[in-house]
Amino acid sequence: MARCLQAYSDRFEPGNGTSRAQWEAARRARITARTPIAITLHNLQVTLAGDQATAKFQQNQVTGSPSTTIPKVLSLRNESGNWRIVRESTGS
Repeated sequence: MARCLQAYSDRFEPGNGTSRAQWEAARRARITARTPIAITLHNLQVTLAGDQATAKFQQNQVTGSPSTTIPKVLSLRNESGNWRIVRESTGS
């Protein structure tokens, strides 16, 4: 879980109006409470502009049955040689 959260920039702000600490606590609870999660990505498209990147893809997630597929967009920033997520959105 710690490694997952390290992928997010200190500049990341949850889109749902919660604080970063609240978002992290909710994410930990959601991910660690489940049975094993299998995630696959499809149709990955990455655009790069300097120290900014955007990744668009379809995410298929299996946590038992049934599976779910959602479109996802990640905005990333290169911070000291590491690409970190600064914004994340799901849906169309």
